[in-house]
Amino acid sequence: MKGTKVERKYKKRREEARQKRKKKKLLLERERLKERVRAEIGDDSDPTILIRRSPISIAAAVIYIVTQLSDDKKPYIKDVAIATGVTEWTIRNSYKDNTWLLVLE
Repeated sequence: MKGTKVERKYKKRREEARQKRKKKKLLLERERLKERVRAEIGDDSDPTILIRRSPISIAAAVIYIVTQLSDDKKPYIKDVAIATGVTEWTIRNSYKDNTWLLVLE
């Protein structure tokens, strides 16, 4: 009986360590995405565009758009949602609302 209790405790610690590494990785990726968004947007933002969503929702959609346009592996919308704290549904709708702003070469 003790063996199984020890095994469960060890398994729980491994899972906690894995979750901690995953969270740290997401935070690092979040910082990288912020830098990429800053580089993409720059100071050319158009103040005349009317936006009906919150700034964080727009930022999450922009992060998702930038990652879709980049050459890196494409992240799941779920990863962007976790990193920004915005729901997947909100990101999808913000993405749909603002894709007309994209100027593709």
